[in-house]
Amino acid sequence: MLKLITFLISLLCCSSTVAIAVEYKQGWDYMNFYQAVQNCRESVIYPQIKAYEAKGIKNNHDPKELQNEMISITPVFDSISTNTCFCMLNEIAKDNTYPNYKEGIDFESYSNIPRCKKILEESFKSMPTRAKKLQLD
Repeated sequence: MLKLITFLISLLCCSSTVAIAVEYKQGWDYMNFYQAVQNCRESVIYPQIKAYEAKGIKNNHDPKELQNEMISITPVFDSISTNTCFCMLNEIAKDNTYPNYKEGIDFESYSNIPRCKKILEESFKSMPTRAKKLQLD
């Protein structure tokens, strides 16, 4: 059984390496790519949670209830931002060197790439259902 599992893992690793082999511009490595995705996620999640909180306060929601809602909605925002940021940064890293990225890139234009736009739209469509499943008691 262990040999089968080892074989399947090695097969998966080999096949996924071939499937995702693309050319990235100079300066990108797995560490700075992942950090760029993290920065992107944070720039999406924190403002969304703050906006959600402001809307709740404006609508006079119970503070404890609002706190619970904010915590439960965070994984949903995280999922949306993770999928979108990985898509956009993947395209950015293929088009721009890492130093050019650090100087500043127009993220909005990358969110309009059909594949990334579709990911974002599908994530937003599923948001109410996923948020409801995550609500705390």
